Amino acid sequence: MEKERSQILKTIGITLLLLVCMVWIRLYEERSGLDFSIFGILPRKYEGLKGILFAPLIHGSWKHLLNNALPFFISTSAMFLFYPKASRNAFIGIYFLSGALVWVFARQSYHVGASGLNYGFLTFLFFMGVFRKDNRSLALSFLVLFLYSGLIAGLFPGDPRISWESHIAGSISGLILAFLFRRVDEGPKDPFEEEEQENLIYNEDGEFTYPVGD
Repeated sequence: MEKERSQILKTIGITLLLLVCMVWIRLYEERSGLDFSIFGILPRKYEGLKGILFAPLIHGSWKHLLNNALPFFISTSAMFLFYPKASRNAFIGIYFLSGALVWVFARQSYHVGASGLNYGFLTFLFFMGVFRKDNRSLALSFLVLFLYSGLIAGLFPGDPRISWESHIAGSISGLILAFLFRRVDEGPKDPFEEEEQENLIYNEDGEFTYPVGD
């Protein structure tokens, strides 16, 4: 129980730290009058490569940031809580692979924002649920999609201010990483199964059995 509590606190801490960085960058940009979009991804331009690292932390407005904040918190936390071992590498993989795909394939414009990561993390959760037959992961993904139904529409060209390419790149990255890490760890455990395992006792031959009631 103590280990699980520590894992939860660590996960929430890391996620909140990333959100604080996004808020601080947006606040500094607004107060200084600077435009940090030049640190976004500019496809097929050498100077645009730095955006693969910085773009997810930069947002064009407070509305842009707020729209991404809650899905980011939910999807990131769920990844690390449900699949703690797989998510360590999957997070990094989705972060950089989605950015690289945008740099290679997207239209000529600065692409910023964490929405591509949100698509990547939710897709990762969904397909980890598919590959591992994990209903809780699938249920969470469907819940987020239900609450944020606009995520589906974001996969198609529409508003020129929205980087639908980032959304597709994130989704492709999430699928690839889910397939690669589908067997890395056991995923979320059923607490009732854990309780049963704790109640098992072993006989003289080393075989386990359930304790006999009074």
